[in-house]
Amino acid sequence: MNMEAVSSETIESIGFDNHSRMLAVKFKGSPPKVHTYHGVTLELYRQFLAAPSKGKFFHAKVKSVFPSREVAA
Repeated sequence: MNMEAVSSETIESIGFDNHSRMLAVKFKGSPPKVHTYHGVTLELYRQFLAAPSKGKFFHAKVKSVFPSREVAA
C-alpha cells in the first residue's frame, strides 16, 4: 500500500487499499505507530486527503467509527 505524506501535527501519512477497504494511518511519534481501519470507503479516504485538518477529520470520521488494529510501522 502506498502511503501519502500529509500536513498534520499528529499524522505523518495515510494510505488506502480499495480492494480490502483498509485505511492505514501512520502517526508521528517516537516510535511512529501505524493503525489500520477496516471497512473504509474510497470516498471517505478522498475526503480525509482533502480535509483541512487531518487530525479533526480522523477523530470525527475514522477513530471511533471503524474497527482498528496497530501494525508494525
